[in-house]
This record gives sequence, structure tokens and C-alpha cells, in this order.
Amino acid sequence: MELMTISEVTKAFNVTTRMLRYYDEIGLLPSARKENYSYRVYDESAVRRLQ
Repeated sequence: MELMTISEVTKAFNVTTRMLRYYDEIGLLPSARKENYSYRVYDESAVRRLQ
């Protein structure tokens, strides 16, 4: 599975970007940011955890 951007995750799971940012802030669902890439991205384990 490829990395999903924050907007792809919000559309796929009907959640808000604000919620995902909050989960990242408290360490519940950390994003896997790539170097020199400004968007939050989520790997397969993060997506499974959100499900």
C-alpha cells in the first residue's frame, strides 16, 4: 500500500483534517512525513489503526 495524504484519508474515512491533526498531536495516529514533503502522509499501519 502506498502512503496516503491527509486529504485522501479524510475522504476515504469521512473524518476531518482537524481530527487527524489532533490525533497526530496527541500521538494516537502519528503521520509519517517524508523529508521535504509538506503534507502529512499515513502509512498502512496508521490507516488500519484508524479503521
